[in-house]
Amino acid sequence: MRRVATSNNDGRDNPMGVAPQSPGLPKEVRLPWVGRRFRINPVRVAAVLFAAALTLFTSAAIAQPQQSDTWLTAERYETFHVVLPENAPEELQYAAEIFIRYWKICTNREIKATPLNEGVTNVWLGPDGITSDLLNPEDLEELGPEGYLIRTYFPSRRYRERGAREQLIISGKTPRGTLNGVFAFFRDHLGLRWLAPGKVHAPLLGYRMRHIDETYRPHFSIRESGYFDIFAQDTAIAKADLLEYRRAHGFPDTVTPVDPAAYTPVSAACCALSTPYVDSDHAPTRTFVNRVLAAAGQGARVLVTDYVENMLDPGFPFPALHALQRNLQWYDQFRISGVRIETHSNPDWQRALRPLQAYVTHSLLWDPDRAVDVLTDDFVDLYYGDAADTVREAIRRLEKAAAQPGNTLEVLRVPAWATKAVILGDAAEATPAQPKSAAKTVKLSPTGPVFSAVEGANRDDYLQHPLKTHCPPGE
Repeated sequence: MRRVATSNNDGRDNPMGVAPQSPGLPKEVRLPWVGRRFRINPVRVAAVLFAAALTLFTSAAIAQPQQSDTWLTAERYETFHVVLPENAPEELQYAAEIFIRYWKICTNREIKATPLNEGVTNVWLGPDGITSDLLNPEDLEELGPEGYLIRTYFPSRRYRERGAREQLIISGKTPRGTLNGVFAFFRDHLGLRWLAPGKVHAPLLGYRMRHIDETYRPHFSIRESGYFDIFAQDTAIAKADLLEYRRAHGFPDTVTPVDPAAYTPVSAACCALSTPYVDSDHAPTRTFVNRVLAAAGQGARVLVTDYVENMLDPGFPFPALHALQRNLQWYDQFRISGVRIETHSNPDWQRALRPLQAYVTHSLLWDPDRAVDVLTDDFVDLYYGDAADTVREAIRRLEKAAAQPGNTLEVLRVPAWATKAVILGDAAEATPAQPKSAAKTVKLSPTGPVFSAVEGANRDDYLQHPLKTHCPPGE
């Protein structure tokens, strides 16, 4: 935002209306209590005054360091209070429930929600009841149906003397946008991580909270993931935990209905995934890129189906998350309307690197600019526990192997080079041979994932796979 310098000079500095003297020449001043004249050089006087002011400012800064980015400190955590409008819609009630529950976990303070301004540290959820001096309604217009605004307010001394307190505003244009803002507040500012359904990492909040002033709007209007179909098949996952995980990652409660006549579908089923699509010289990948560019160039609403798993064997490790980020950023550049990530139908979602792939994929669909390495390290450390170093080493080997010339990673083929890349020491165990192929399982550690990959004569499976219909002739 451009800052414009303003002046409070309304003529009171020169109440008599006397015309100022021209600068440049020394002024002759006669002091009434001394019988002699002094010549004062205004340039020299200004320099002296500036040096004195600078010295005083520096000394004050050293003596009393300022915490200009601090909004409030821990003694105020128990004064938080959620302002929830009467007859609030279900999504706002859920947002208040999430805020109260995780605030208690992160601060060990219990707070409540009422429709009234209690004169304490109010947490405003949604625009209802917020005065225009705290939130300009125009600020919400650009957020769309899912975007949000998070803003902290610290009153001036004048208003604090009148009883005003700190305020936290989390609001979208819609209740869904406000709910997205609540999850973003805990994720981005308090360090919570929704790793998997029912698995939430919630650290304790530190002594200080910083000022926040941010807005966000998701990059894609349609975001879907096949992992939710897999989660839904696991009877050990509570429906409430699955709903919370979906909402925490910014997904709608159910699959977004899509009018086939309104969107142009494009599938990446035959692409090489270890390299960003726009950088690839793989022929089917170039065909996919040209299809996307042609549809976007015609102004069509494009819906892309992309992949982070091998569709012949979900246990095959897929080191393609950096490429996925670049691809999503490319989609965003060309205003692609929606992205659906397709997965194998195998219901064992905890197999191999599927939990990591799901977490990073869902995080990037919400915000393609998040750092993949940070997302990966967070997840590996918090989810795999004692096996974290082993899993990280497997990922490193896979990414290194995928970067070698001639090593292509495809959705419908399982290359032998990738299976060999994850074998660590003597941990590999071979299973009995199967018809037309040999299955190999790689166990990384007792608590780590199990990788399996089909090698050998899988050409028949490849040719018969339904996704082959998306590939160019001859592939």
